[in-house]
Amino acid sequence: MDDASFDTRKAAILKALADAAPDRSVKGFVDARCLPVIEFLTGTEDFVTTSSCSGRVALWQDGAGGDAEEAGEADAGADRKKSKGGGWLYVSHDLPNEQDLSAALATADKTKGTVWLKFEPYLLHVQARSLSASKELLKAGLAAGFRNSGIVIGGTEPNFSYIVAFRLTSRLDAPVSGPAFDFSDDQRRGLVSFLLAKTAAQMQASWERADLLLEHFKAAVDRPAPAAQESRQERWARMRAAGLEAQATSGDAEPPAAEPEGEGTEGSSLFD
Repeated sequence: MDDASFDTRKAAILKALADAAPDRSVKGFVDARCLPVIEFLTGTEDFVTTSSCSGRVALWQDGAGGDAEEAGEADAGADRKKSKGGGWLYVSHDLPNEQDLSAALATADKTKGTVWLKFEPYLLHVQARSLSASKELLKAGLAAGFRNSGIVIGGTEPNFSYIVAFRLTSRLDAPVSGPAFDFSDDQRRGLVSFLLAKTAAQMQASWERADLLLEHFKAAVDRPAPAAQESRQERWARMRAAGLEAQATSGDAEPPAAEPEGEGTEGSSLFD
């Protein structure tokens, strides 16, 4: 991708960030925990973020058309409550609440598919101006502990595009209910409580790695002095309000589903 094409692409993403209209994610706005790294990278000459997720804990019930392996990061643009034949029962981008999750688990139809408790860590996709720039950013991410990361090269010569995907290796997919499970209520509560303690620790560790990732980016990337603009809190509050207003207009309650939050115009993950 030549400089002009990259600048045009970046301008479109920045416009989408600045607009009050909700983005393509189910929440309709960017996770607050992702804003610091988004603001830093979009303020550089050679990078712009295309999608992000601060991490999530979720309950997914299999359906006739899909299973938990298919219900991961590739759900961008899917229906708010159902995807690939299954459905989301609970999603949180914060530390899991056992009472809320247990209440959601109680709504599962035990005669249908298996219910999975899922944890997915922090995720970030960044478009780079050049291959050399993408390599420098990837090097910083690997140093921060994002071992499951790499560069995706798209397009055709000479207009290649370079996306750097940063992912951690920690995740969890554990069955907690379903027609094949003969758990008593006490056994299920014990299992869920045990798994939630594990996911809470994983979520906290994921956030700490994300903070470290930003520090490594700052050390590796030159960034010009930013122009005056709205604060991070003001931007997040505006984007959140717009997303909630859109939900209210469409008649949907707070969505139980979630997928990686997209700041750009792309509506799908890089990974199927």
